[in-house]
Amino acid sequence: MAALTDGGLLAAATAFGTPVYVYDLGALTTRYQALDAAFAPYLSIRYAVKANPNEAVLKCLLGLGALIDASSIGEVRRAVAAGTAPELISFTGPGKRRTEIAEAVALRIGALVLESPGQAVQAQAEAAQRGLVQKVLLRVSPHHSPRGFGARMTGHATQFGVDEEDAAQVLADIAAMPNLALEGLHFYSGSNSLEELAIAENFGIFTALSIRLGDPLALPFRRLVFGSGFGVPYHDGQRALDLPTLATGVLAAIAPLAENPKTAAARLDLELGRWLVAPAGVLLTSVLTRKQSRAATVLICDAGFNAHMAACGMMGSVLRRNWPIRTLCPQSPVQEKVTVAGPLCTSIDQLARDLEIARADEGDVLEVAMSGAYGLTASPVGFISHEVTRELVWTGSGMVDVTGAGAAAVHSKCGDASGT
Repeated sequence: MAALTDGGLLAAATAFGTPVYVYDLGALTTRYQALDAAFAPYLSIRYAVKANPNEAVLKCLLGLGALIDASSIGEVRRAVAAGTAPELISFTGPGKRRTEIAEAVALRIGALVLESPGQAVQAQAEAAQRGLVQKVLLRVSPHHSPRGFGARMTGHATQFGVDEEDAAQVLADIAAMPNLALEGLHFYSGSNSLEELAIAENFGIFTALSIRLGDPLALPFRRLVFGSGFGVPYHDGQRALDLPTLATGVLAAIAPLAENPKTAAARLDLELGRWLVAPAGVLLTSVLTRKQSRAATVLICDAGFNAHMAACGMMGSVLRRNWPIRTLCPQSPVQEKVTVAGPLCTSIDQLARDLEIARADEGDVLEVAMSGAYGLTASPVGFISHEVTRELVWTGSGMVDVTGAGAAAVHSKCGDASGT
């Protein structure tokens, strides 16, 4: 599979226009295979669709063997359309509509993740109405999680899952429901960590809770889903996770599961999205206007937070920090400090401030790296009615437009060395 070069990116910007996302399926394949090699056979990989729901990305990951975690019935439908079987999908979400639960049960979805006692009652009713037995997991919210995560969902009231202190009773109640088959537990308590020790400690918390909650139950757990929280380096001074070190710590943390009779036979799933897809995607945006404003250089580009809200610091960031942005194929080696703004009629539309890059003039293209996750679909694409940003994939032999229905042109497998 041929590598995607800067020249290839510039050619894509010229041929398809900007702003445009480009997802490198070769890079995605390499990351998946490295992750699989580090954690197999102990943990299966379950891809969180919300990170990037593009059909081409889904088909690539399915071809490599990924399982699917969906957070809405819309994501369930996307995954099925991309070629996965419903029984390989887990369906999470704190606010599932009754109609979503009904459709998931009718599809015989592999695991309906219950996040409240009320969801359990609704799932029981829907399954009973159809004369089915629905496999379910209970999402548990631990009382605490380690420091070192970009966002922590523990220690306070939360919409996610059942509190650790209430979980034993809820599990007993679910186990008594005749049309629900309690398969195991789901955990996700922190995101975007770059600290191997913190992640391993969090898996230790998941492990201890799984053993403690499983002990009183009559039947053993059949599966446990652990939200990874694996992060990626978005900002200067951050380093990527060291995969061998991370795997050593995580595997040591989950080792007690194999020794406990209630967890020993459970399939363990590693649920993640960002770590896989973020480094495999970039956003390309062109400079529309270069101007001076009170001694500062401002580059006004055709991509703003309607195209990439996360890069503008609007997805939970407390402190505004620049993402990795560079001038693609610069004409001059001269470095300068600039503000990078989008085209929207609001003062908050800025991609970067005091960013040092090679000089960029009108018509030049900037690359926003680490954009394969939480990019287009995590952005307010309808704001100010600009055209929706296009999406492309690099297949190893060419660039394919996968905006909307175009995704169907991409083959379901992308991991072989020939690039076919």
